[in-house]
Amino acid sequence: MLFRTVLLAAAAALAVSPALAQPGQITFGHVSAADVAAKSKPGSGPGVFTPAKGDNYVVLFATRNANGNTPELHDHFADYVAVLSGNATLTYGGTLKGGKTVSAGEIRGGTIQGGKQNPVHAGDYIQIPAGMPHMLVPTGGEFHYVVFKVRE
Repeated sequence: MLFRTVLLAAAAALAVSPALAQPGQITFGHVSAADVAAKSKPGSGPGVFTPAKGDNYVVLFATRNANGNTPELHDHFADYVAVLSGNATLTYGGTLKGGKTVSAGEIRGGTIQGGKQNPVHAGDYIQIPAGMPHMLVPTGGEFHYVVFKVRE
């Protein structure tokens, strides 16, 4: 039930056009499954497709494979994640050491020290608060998920 609710929220979020992401200016939007798959296809790192973005939120579909999996930390955004397919190991918590700031409040790279690990699978839901180091590493094949990033 929770997974279905998250997917319905994803569909609603897609209705917000990135070009018109101002309050009160919601327009219809639709992205086919084929387009999501094509636009989130991984290359040398994770494939990411961002169908909707505003000042206080971002919706993205991502596909990870064995390449380009590094820790990250977002100072101001919480991640709400629905796993669509595949399996991965989530490392979270602890301290991020050696990461580099890639944009305001966004740190990537380095290592997570003292974190916990959980296996995650299709249908799982993950909630990561702002300021918590985290990393998803696929455990065989491609790993597909949708993230709702919300400013805290």
